[in-house]
Parts: sequence; C-alpha cells; structure tokens
Amino acid sequence: MTHPSVTTRARGGAGRGTAGPRTTAPWLTLAVLSLTTTSVAIQQTLVLPLLAQLQAAFHTSPASATWAFTATLLPGAVSTPPAGRFGDLHGERRVPVVCLVVLVIGCAVAASAGSMGTSCTS
Repeated sequence: MTHPSVTTRARGGAGRGTAGPRTTAPWLTLAVLSLTTTSVAIQQTLVLPLLAQLQAAFHTSPASATWAFTATLLPGAVSTPPAGRFGDLHGERRVPVVCLVVLVIGCAVAASAGSMGTSCTS
C-alpha cells in the first residue's frame, strides 16, 4: 500500500504542501479538439466540389483552380507537427483555439479576395 500523499500527488492533488498541476475539464478539451477537427475536415472537403465554379468565377485555368485545393492541404500538413509540439508545451486547449482564430482570419482574407492571383499572392 502506498502512502496517501504519494497517491494524492500522482492524481494531481496537493501532497505535503505542494500544489498539484492545474487541471481543466476534460469535456472542454474534447469540445475544442472536436471543433478543430471538424473545421479542418470541412475546410478540406468543401473546396473539391467547387473547383469548376472557382475556375469559372475567377476566369482561371484548371491548374490555377487546383491550387485552391492544394492551398487548404499544405498549411495543415506543415503546421500539424509544430502545433502538436506547441500543444505539449503551452496547453492542449490554448493551441487549438489559436489555430481556429488563424483559420477564421484566413477564411476572411480568402473571402475578400477579388481574384485567384490576389488570394494566392497576397
């Protein structure tokens, strides 16, 4: 049988006057991670059916319109490993929220673009 202070300390509680780690509600972490995952999935799959309409709306070639799809996949592939590391360092709740804010800002910039050249080069 272990000493009660060892068991309490292992569970994250205070033991012998030391403060335990700050804990967050697991449902809140799950909600933020679920929202992040859903947002990324929607962002990546939403562009594919729109490629023909993007080509017509922006008067561009099929190759340029395909960059709209690549532009949604590339930042996700590049940012996933650092975001995971930052989540380990700074908290698994804070980093997904920052990623969602960046996603919303990127969507606003893309929505305000007047052409494919503007959205890809600005």
